[in-house]
Amino acid sequence: GINAEYGEKARLQGEIANWEQYKKQEAEEADKRASQVILRLNQAVKLEKEAAAELEAVRTLSGEMLAKLEELSQENAALKERMSALETGISQRMEVITSNLEELRKQVHEEEDKEINSSATNVQEVQDLISKSLKRYAADEVGMPDYALESSGAVVFTIGETEPYTRDTPWMGVFGISIWRSCKTPRLAIQKDNSPGNCWSFTGEKGSLTIQLSAQVFPEYFTLDHIPLELAPNGNASSAPNHFRVLGLDYGNAPKGHVLGNYEFTEFPIQTFAVQQNPYEKFF
Repeated sequence: GINAEYGEKARLQGEIANWEQYKKQEAEEADKRASQVILRLNQAVKLEKEAAAELEAVRTLSGEMLAKLEELSQENAALKERMSALETGISQRMEVITSNLEELRKQVHEEEDKEINSSATNVQEVQDLISKSLKRYAADEVGMPDYALESSGAVVFTIGETEPYTRDTPWMGVFGISIWRSCKTPRLAIQKDNSPGNCWSFTGEKGSLTIQLSAQVFPEYFTLDHIPLELAPNGNASSAPNHFRVLGLDYGNAPKGHVLGNYEFTEFPIQTFAVQQNPYEKFF
């Protein structure tokens, strides 16, 4: 009977030990679950705070956006007012421009009518002016009186020591006997005819020609002309005068004369030169 009781007691003690072990495990599991619940609660609190902060930020941003929208709305209203005022101003300006154009159109028509009425008179005046200019040019190609023109009364006074060019010129003779060579007279230099070959030529590179003018004048311009290059043989005008000097003499008595200028002939077929040194007396 003692062994039986002892065995029952040991069994009970074993069951008690198992129960305690079970309770201990249950308590540990409960602690774990409680820790997890607390952790989740903390995370939930943290998420709630973050959500609250984000919500506050959204509310703040919404307020700023609403304020900006209000500001844009006011600017839009002001812009509409300015656009309306601008359209009104443009409309008024267009009316003024249209009125001015109409007035200008009337003035143009009036001016055209005046020009049409006076066109015959203007044409006649232009024709008279052209006729006058042509007559003046026909008198002399430079439009100025030529006091060194033989037909006007000028004469060749002397050629000094200049030797006329006689080579290749025909001989003149009597009864078939050649006596002298003909040569171009220096009078050709003051005659109107300026056709090719009708010129006064001399031997060498230098020559002189003294002309008695047709009237006593204060000279202002000198004109030298030559055949155009288009009419010169092979377009060569190397024999034309190049550098020259003009002296003013008193009836040819002054041995040196008054230097009126030194010039270079470069513009074919005609070139006019102004006096470089004004004369102190008239020359004839």
